[in-house]
Amino acid sequence: MESSAPSFGWFWLPEHPEHQVHGSVSHGDDGIQLEVAGTLQPPAQHGGGSPRWVTIPVILGRLHDGRDVTLLQASGDEMTGTPEEVTEEYQADFALDGGHVTEDCFARTRIVFDYLMPWVNPPGIVHENLADGTFTVDPRQTVITEAALTDGRTVRLLTGAYHQHGKASAHVDQWCAFEVEGSPAPIADILSTWVRPLQDLLVICLGQPVRLEEMLVSPPGHPPYLPEPRLLFDAVQPPGRKSTPVRHPGSHGAPTLLTLDSSPLPFDALIQGWTGVYERLATVVT
Repeated sequence: MESSAPSFGWFWLPEHPEHQVHGSVSHGDDGIQLEVAGTLQPPAQHGGGSPRWVTIPVILGRLHDGRDVTLLQASGDEMTGTPEEVTEEYQADFALDGGHVTEDCFARTRIVFDYLMPWVNPPGIVHENLADGTFTVDPRQTVITEAALTDGRTVRLLTGAYHQHGKASAHVDQWCAFEVEGSPAPIADILSTWVRPLQDLLVICLGQPVRLEEMLVSPPGHPPYLPEPRLLFDAVQPPGRKSTPVRHPGSHGAPTLLTLDSSPLPFDALIQGWTGVYERLATVVT
């Protein structure tokens, strides 16, 4: 799903996989929009009467390029006329790019914030050999540190690398992310109790706004060897979108309170303490 042009494909309800309709989905400033040529409900489900406003928990789709998409909490006018003569339009709260789920329930999320990398200052992925002038790149995903919370959740700091390479060229970018794993919960709860506290912690540590650039989610039992779907919604701001300039935490005059290296508390104590404060004073912190 591109953030500007619509992506076309086939869409259906999980309970009626045999009834698929052609349509387009887009993700932009107006949110997540779905338009289908026909009706999502099978013809047998339709009768006469006026359109009715409905909210559909899950809509599945497969785009023409082969990608799977899932729309969650999609609202719109469900038509009740002849399916061949109508179109339906829906606006979804969330979309998953790269996977299908049948319910709004997830057990793990990976979160990338802008300037998390300099805040963490992870070990580099390039290792030079000064003796012979060569270097090696290690793109493997590694756990930098982690914290176990009293409610059973685990918060980790991960690092790894995106890489593209061929015989004559290679491009590698290191990334850093939070990963939170716990009891399965809906997206709305994950955002408010898993993601927002970590974002607010970075806001206080950096003394300036922090953007959510990417969020991946995994349903319970998701195989670790399969890619995790990307979550799309209005708060995700990928690199390149307009945003408030943020200064490097280590630059002169930056209002940085602390970084991971300069924290007087180790990561587990910092996260555990912050979670306790946030549970009691979330409104004040916000």
